[in-house]
Amino acid sequence: MQGGTDSSEDITTVTLDVAKLQSTLEDQQEIFVMSFLRDLEKIVFRLDENGASAYQFYVKKELFRVLTLTAPAPTRIIRNQVGRCFAQIFKLGDRKLLFETLNELLNIANTNTGKAEKDLRGRQ
Repeated sequence: MQGGTDSSEDITTVTLDVAKLQSTLEDQQEIFVMSFLRDLEKIVFRLDENGASAYQFYVKKELFRVLTLTAPAPTRIIRNQVGRCFAQIFKLGDRKLLFETLNELLNIANTNTGKAEKDLRGRQ
């Protein structure tokens, strides 16, 4: 899957169409997101070092759009796909964005943990 060709011109054509996602049947939404991530992952794994550095911010933005979706909630499969994209883009690209990305991921995790605890307390 990993090649030396720079497919940076393809990366901007892969965007998560949230309107289309929301209009998709509920049981098909997860498949829609996984298909989007599969396409993004293919392109990310074909980027060379220059392409990875150049499009790192764009890929990060798209991955965070997936992680912050309320419906469908990111499942383990989706989180694993997102993780592979992050790992590849930081392995090849510039690591300046890594610390900021980790902080944002922690904020998302803490926010979701707080919501889960409130839901649990409300049920008791």
